[in-house]
Amino acid sequence: MSRTRFFSGFDRIDSVYKTVDGVPFEVSTLIPKGPSSSPRPVLAHFHSGGFVLGTALDPQTFPRLLEFAETKGAVVVSPCHRLLPEASGCDILDDVRDFWAWLNTSLARVVSATRDDVSVDLDRIAVAGQDSGGVLALLSVTDMSQVRLKMAIGQYCAMDAESAVFNQKPPLLLPDQESHLSDYLARIRPGTFRLSSPYPEYAELLSAALETGRWRELLGDDTSLRLRRFLDAEKLPPVWIVQGADDRMVSKAAADELVGKIRERHPETPLLYTVATGGYGFDIQQGIGEKWVQEGVAFVNQYW
Repeated sequence: MSRTRFFSGFDRIDSVYKTVDGVPFEVSTLIPKGPSSSPRPVLAHFHSGGFVLGTALDPQTFPRLLEFAETKGAVVVSPCHRLLPEASGCDILDDVRDFWAWLNTSLARVVSATRDDVSVDLDRIAVAGQDSGGVLALLSVTDMSQVRLKMAIGQYCAMDAESAVFNQKPPLLLPDQESHLSDYLARIRPGTFRLSSPYPEYAELLSAALETGRWRELLGDDTSLRLRRFLDAEKLPPVWIVQGADDRMVSKAAADELVGKIRERHPETPLLYTVATGGYGFDIQQGIGEKWVQEGVAFVNQYW
């Protein structure tokens, strides 16, 4: 399905939320078409790709969220950020913090400049993402967001650099994968970075990092991009975790571990844990009318 078809219900604005070494970092905003009698809620979205690949507003990776946002009348905001391994986890975290600062200070102005009939409700912000984007969504409930989020949605998001379940090193290393990753790392020129690599670009590199157990190495030693910070937060917003039972990239065991920690550390937090049949990205081909989606939408609507 074309990008035009996915975005047909929205007006799109592309802005710059920061600049590094003269390179603009873009953020895309989608405003539902049609008038609104009240300020619109906001859905911040971080793209998938294991921090190695991906691009903002790739509709193929989150069609259900777009459908939900259109139904909800929400403004969708999705930034680019630097990618591994040229950048570090610390660089990515800096980008996310700067994005939230832009959202808090500039989103309302950007929206009203394009659509004077629309305003945004910055007291009704939800955040969502898939795999690494889900990690950034969860981490945004910490000091990064500078707002009290109403909802955090993480799809197959248990990519925890400190989880033994997720970071198991394979018993037999694959020489081709090991050499592919090592050769790529050796060719990186200091000071260079990528902001967008649409799938399937760099998919082989991500696969090599995961299958050799070196994905954590690419994040670097900074611990800020660890789900521990999410769990250590004083208070969490309502959380919806979505997981494929047969996912081989982000296993159900890793998701079970994350959900168990949330329940143990924050028993008062409203939490919906959805496990559905299928592997990674199982939800992409499923409609908003699916029972599990409807249950999730009902849960989200209670709080956002």
